[in-house]
Amino acid sequence: MTADYVVLDRTGDKMSLRDFGAEEAVYKAIKMGYRLIDGACDYGNELECGRSINKAIREGLVKREDIFVVMKLANTYYGKDYVISACERQLKDWEFDYFGLFLVHFPVPLKYVSPSVDYPPKCMHLAEKERNIDIANFNCQSILDLLTYAKIKSAQDIHITAYSSFDPTSYASVSEKSKLAKSLLEHEKVQQVTSKHKASSGQVLLRWALDREFCVIPKSVNEERMRITFDIKLDEDILSYGFDLPLFE
Repeated sequence: MTADYVVLDRTGDKMSLRDFGAEEAVYKAIKMGYRLIDGACDYGNELECGRSINKAIREGLVKREDIFVVMKLANTYYGKDYVISACERQLKDWEFDYFGLFLVHFPVPLKYVSPSVDYPPKCMHLAEKERNIDIANFNCQSILDLLTYAKIKSAQDIHITAYSSFDPTSYASVSEKSKLAKSLLEHEKVQQVTSKHKASSGQVLLRWALDREFCVIPKSVNEERMRITFDIKLDEDILSYGFDLPLFE
C-alpha cells in the first residue's frame, strides 16, 4: 500500500493524496477521512466550502493544520497589482489565514475585472499568505517557458492530480467529443479487474492512481459513494503495466 500523502519539496508540507471539493459535501467528506480540499475562485462555492471546514474544526473533528486546501488564482487577477488583493479576498471568504497550495489556474491571463463588479469573474511572492505556490493546467511547453524566468521554486518537481478520473464528464459543456467518450467505469478491461478483485470500478481506478502517488479528486454528494474504501491491493502486473486503456482515441 502506498503512502497517504506526498511531501512538497520547498516547505516539507504533507499533501494528502485523497482530495474532495464540492460545497456542502465537504463537511461529510471530512467526517469520512478526506483531508485534501480542492477549491478555486471560479468554482463559485468558496463561502460554502469554508463554512464546512470551519464547522468541522469547531466540532473538533480536525485541526486546521490537518486540512490541506488547494486554491487557485482566477485568470483576471494575474497582473502583479491584483494578485495579493485577490488572494486576500479568497482567504476572507474561506475564513483562513493561509492556503496549503496556491495555483495559477490556467496559463492564459484575462482582462482585469474588479471583484466589486463581478466575482467570481466570467507574479509576486505570496509566502506569507500561501505555504506553497504552483501551477495548474500548464502543458509541457508552458512549464518549460515558465522555468526560464520563475524566481520561486516549484512546490514539487512534477506531481500529478488526477482530475476527472472516471470519464470526461467535467468537460461536457466545452467539448462535444467528451460527450461521446465511454466512461472508464464501464470499460471492459476495468470490469475484468473489478471481477477479479471483487471491488467496484471506482475503487480500482482510484487505487491504481494512488499506487502511482497521484492525487485523486473523487467528487460526489452521495454519502455511500464517499465511503468508498481505498484499501484494496491490485496485482503487480496491473501496477507495473497499467490497464492499456485507449485514453487518446
